[in-house]
Amino acid sequence: MKLKITINLDNDAFQPDPAPEIDRCLRNFLNRLEGSHPEDLKNWGTTMVFIDSNGNRVGLATIED
Repeated sequence: MKLKITINLDNDAFQPDPAPEIDRCLRNFLNRLEGSHPEDLKNWGTTMVFIDSNGNRVGLATIED
């Protein structure tokens, strides 16, 4: 099983320095995973959406076999 994370950095939330917004997105992701068991990952399907601070969908975390 693999976890693939893709985040599009092309919008305003990532400008001028993308690091703080990347950090926020990844922390939100980790908070949702905290305490999860491998079986729990199936509960969010095989994809989790990343939303930026402006409310835009900017990426996906995908579980692949």
